[in-house]
Amino acid sequence: MIMYEYGPQHPLSYRQEVLTPLFERIRVGESCVVVGPASMGKTRLLDFMMRPDVQDHYLGKQSGETIILRADCNRMAQANEWGLFEMMLTALVEGSDQRPRSRNYQKQLNDLREPVILRENALLANRHLELAARSLIKEAGMKLCYVMDEFDETYRRFPALALAKLRALRDQYKNRLCYVLLMRNIPERIRDPEDSESFYELFSRWVIGLGPYNDDDAARIEAQLEDRRQHNFPMQIKTNLLRMAGGHAGMIGALMDILTKHPEWGLDQANLTQLAEQPAILEECRKLWEGLPEEEHYGLANLQRGASIPENIRTRLGLKGLVKTDGAAARIIPPLFGEYIRKFGPSAPGQVWLDESAHTIQVEGRIIKNLTALEFKLAAFLYHHIGQICRCDEIHEQLFPNEPAFTNESNTRIDTLVRQLRDSIELDPSHPRYLIAVRDVGYKLAATAEG
Repeated sequence: MIMYEYGPQHPLSYRQEVLTPLFERIRVGESCVVVGPASMGKTRLLDFMMRPDVQDHYLGKQSGETIILRADCNRMAQANEWGLFEMMLTALVEGSDQRPRSRNYQKQLNDLREPVILRENALLANRHLELAARSLIKEAGMKLCYVMDEFDETYRRFPALALAKLRALRDQYKNRLCYVLLMRNIPERIRDPEDSESFYELFSRWVIGLGPYNDDDAARIEAQLEDRRQHNFPMQIKTNLLRMAGGHAGMIGALMDILTKHPEWGLDQANLTQLAEQPAILEECRKLWEGLPEEEHYGLANLQRGASIPENIRTRLGLKGLVKTDGAAARIIPPLFGEYIRKFGPSAPGQVWLDESAHTIQVEGRIIKNLTALEFKLAAFLYHHIGQICRCDEIHEQLFPNEPAFTNESNTRIDTLVRQLRDSIELDPSHPRYLIAVRDVGYKLAATAEG
């Protein structure tokens, strides 16, 4: 039997609920997004994707002509266009040895990469990336799929023109080149779709959630960790461990470490508080919590208190595998994360929610629908920084990106727009409790009423 990293070979059914739709996008040459928070086993998933037998299983006859290129955005030498295109070119060179047809082009690809590394020139890097892709697609007859790992900050910060160049590269070859973007948050939460519309269109219809392991995969991971640590726990202990971990990869390992040190502890509801206070559990929960935007913090805190939250927030938390819906009820998974939220989450329930797809904002249960495009854009920007003070020049840059630098006239426009938004969302606009002015600085949107 072939052995792979992480112990015994995973069966081809591993993570099939994620990999079936993902590989179908690759097969038809369409881009998609995979969204998952920290500690969901993303590295294990990527390693599994790169196995030849896995690609054969999912891609069939296309496997021999498809190269999956693993591009980790954390490997960029610099966080600029040159760094992005150099990273993609390097991934292409490194991935070209996957298939016999593409191996013949390795020298040619290396020759294209060398001047890009030596000269930090974004235009040169972009043109050589195009030439390298053309060599493999047009001459070698290959299909390319870029798996862009840790893409959140690249998508957030890079200029729209850089993202448009990625779209242009794909458009040259249509279904012969696609992107799989691995992100911790949904794209709309990170950046206004209108700001990079052509690139956003590539993947907007396909968002795949990377949630907890299913029961079979979780049991297999637990068995691998047991074998690695040379332990053999009783079946009831294993069952309790998996239930308490809720299928979260990091939590399985943390609970196993705790059980190794304290075999006398029970893994059940009675020990929930004791377990939740252990450093390894706190660290796993912290990683999950800190990777979430503020409105999802309030959503989870509301659920923990038994309160309701808007459907769009619950859907996003479900996509990330942090909430499971049973009928009309929703519960937080794993249970230990719920205990963490009870202890460290917001002290007051959130009262402000924004639904980008419905173009509405909800305040204290009132749904406000009739906002102008500019009013909603302002509301969305403040909401994405909820609880934080946004300077007037930052608001101006977001609302009017193509206009000249911030001026006194700009300040007046923003003040007027804020008054209009207050008239819509505040019960008493003359005494605002949610859209708060911070004198000589800017404005903030509060999740809970102030004043």
